[in-house]
Amino acid sequence: MTTRTQVQRHFDDNVNEYADKYIEAYARICTDRLATLQTLFNSVQPLNVLDVGCGAGFFSDLVLARFPNARVYSLDCSFGMLRRNSVSVRKHSVQADCTQLPFVSKVFDVINIDTVMHHLISHDSYTSTQRRIEDFLRQIRQLVRPGGVIAVLEIYHESFVV
Repeated sequence: MTTRTQVQRHFDDNVNEYADKYIEAYARICTDRLATLQTLFNSVQPLNVLDVGCGAGFFSDLVLARFPNARVYSLDCSFGMLRRNSVSVRKHSVQADCTQLPFVSKVFDVINIDTVMHHLISHDSYTSTQRRIEDFLRQIRQLVRPGGVIAVLEIYHESFVV
């Protein structure tokens, strides 16, 4: 079984735990991240947002609520997590592997990467892990528009690249 399949199965099997049990702590993190985005973008400007590792879509929903002209693409490898997403005409659920993103270059104003990169670890070697993460970030960089933002939340680490 591949790492991708293991990750997908894990999240499909634990939707309720991630979507319900940890929501209070996750809500605080998302609210802080959204506050930072509000300092960078006008709340009424149209935004294209990619939420990589969206899970049940909580951050995507916050973006839609705060930015009424935003369109969000909520991407996750887990169909179970995507089913927990709320429905909106401005929200598009995409089931895909984050290492093979199905988008064209320079289309997103904001790309939110939410606790995804630690799943890119290769058991072959540290160098293989570095290569997988670098390839992923190279893909992400190609998708963000000039002047756009990449927000990264990883276990024990959060950062913004403007």
